[in-house]
Amino acid sequence: MPLDSRIWGKGAGLGKDAHGGDHAHPLVCHLLDTAAVAEVVWDELLTEHQRNIVAAALHVTNEQARALAAFWAGLHDIGKIRVPFQLHENGPRRADSGKTPRAYELSVEPGYAFGDQAARDGQSHEAAAHWWLAGAFQEIGYPSSRRRPQSQLSHAVAQLLGGHGGRFHPVVHEKDARCPLARHPGLGAGSWEEQRRVHFDEVRRVVGATSVPQGRMTPEAAVVLTGVVTLSDWLASVEEGIRARLREEGWAGTPEDLDAYWQVARAAAPGLLRQTDLLGTGFAQPPAPAPGMESGLLASMARQVPDLVAEQGPGMVVVTAAPSEERTEAILRAAAVLGHAANARGLFYALPTGSAADTHMAQVNDFAERALTGPWRSLLLHSSSRLKPAEAAAGWAHAQMTDEINAEPGEEWVASANSWLNSHHRALLAALGTGTVDELLQAVLPVKFNVMRLFALSSKVVVVDEAHARGAWGHQFMLRFLEWAAALRIPVVLAATAADRSVDAMLAAYRRGAGGGSEPVEQPRRLPAWSFVDAGSGKAHLPQQPAGSCRDSTLSITVVDGTPYAEIRAALAPMVAAGEGRAAVYRPTPAEAVRTFRRLSEDLPGA
Repeated sequence: MPLDSRIWGKGAGLGKDAHGGDHAHPLVCHLLDTAAVAEVVWDELLTEHQRNIVAAALHVTNEQARALAAFWAGLHDIGKIRVPFQLHENGPRRADSGKTPRAYELSVEPGYAFGDQAARDGQSHEAAAHWWLAGAFQEIGYPSSRRRPQSQLSHAVAQLLGGHGGRFHPVVHEKDARCPLARHPGLGAGSWEEQRRVHFDEVRRVVGATSVPQGRMTPEAAVVLTGVVTLSDWLASVEEGIRARLREEGWAGTPEDLDAYWQVARAAAPGLLRQTDLLGTGFAQPPAPAPGMESGLLASMARQVPDLVAEQGPGMVVVTAAPSEERTEAILRAAAVLGHAANARGLFYALPTGSAADTHMAQVNDFAERALTGPWRSLLLHSSSRLKPAEAAAGWAHAQMTDEINAEPGEEWVASANSWLNSHHRALLAALGTGTVDELLQAVLPVKFNVMRLFALSSKVVVVDEAHARGAWGHQFMLRFLEWAAALRIPVVLAATAADRSVDAMLAAYRRGAGGGSEPVEQPRRLPAWSFVDAGSGKAHLPQQPAGSCRDSTLSITVVDGTPYAEIRAALAPMVAAGEGRAAVYRPTPAEAVRTFRRLSEDLPGA
């Protein structure tokens, strides 16, 4: 059966044809568009490590892995060859009726017959793709298993493609895979089934994905491939680009037509990716430590982090010190060393609150001016940040002309990222991001497009400032994220105000994810201090600690309700006199805390 080019893939927003009907982009063209973009994403956006993850998991060469990634991306929407989608009320209309979908003519042909149950099938086209592809991959020789389908490649790839809409669907067991129509009547039999097979075979032929992988889908490979497929679909679906590639009326979709269109799609794909401002960002070679930097946290890390990373490869640096300019500079320098070693393509700086992100963004952008190479775009990411590029750009232009900054803190930076990236699900793809730790932790929560967040972070350096500043619930999510980060070899820099068991747990989590075992790891309790865990082996390293500014003592004051103010002042007076040390005083109510703070400020000048 020849491929039927009347089966549409994109229709909304494409304008009218010469007869007044709606333009429709044939499904096979959208599939090839997505496959062509996937090739460019593989070549120009993925890091070498990401490509190696996929090739090693599938037991194929890098070139074969590239072709398979493009082939699979080209199959993501094959679930649109089903009755409800093709006759969807929002589909492209024929010129002779404002109410009849263009594809209605299919339904009156004998081979495309369907029943009422099929037309009312409420399943999504993503779920339909998962169900149908599980059997299709098995038929062409992908490893499969009747007992544990979820652990075999044929099902894993189908489930991955079925999740391109942001959510993955439940496992399809063998008895269901043998007859997907029983659960998804909307798939349709007869010509519907034949067209799915023709589209499958033609995409495979045109892309050239003839190899049959015999490996398995590791979690790390699934993250990378999900990112490639979903990002490629997003880019191939940009309406302006589709309008430029629309075929003339009567385009038949013959093998020769498809070969010619493949060249059109390939020629257009690089431009689609360039328009996103995702390409070209990297880390420069970090400069050597400045002469005269003899002691302190910054000097210790500047001397030793480059050697550790050169010997062990990228990993996680954990810094425990009081908040200061020195600590911030030290963690950013460490991020630059890790980013250069990992060939990372950007950085995400996570903080506990949106206001903290606002105040840190200028410093992060200053760092990027020194540390990043090539073009880079920056976004402010938290629940109240303004991702409105048109308004922000206008405000920024006004500020440039009048020498006035009228935007709220951080808002002036929003205009530096384009509108395509200014989306809830795409924002983390920006080369440079400053935001709340919640943006980070959603990567390991069961939320829509969580895997895309992991994919976006998998090519970056992640900095978590004030890593201890969350409750027990958030702490568990952080541990889970660090396990994923180590498995994906994401370079991480953590900064905490003090070393305690929560910091030890974060070190141990990264070590587990890197395959270093479950032995406990302890951060040095003296302040300031730092440690390193390499992502290759999970081995913990305790380098020579900073000298000179270390403090060995900790003052603990237990203040109960009714404690005389004089006792608090007497306990703090020696610290103030010595000019060093920090203390926290907890009072039972906010009002009492404010009163105590004011009295101490008056009675102990310089505190």
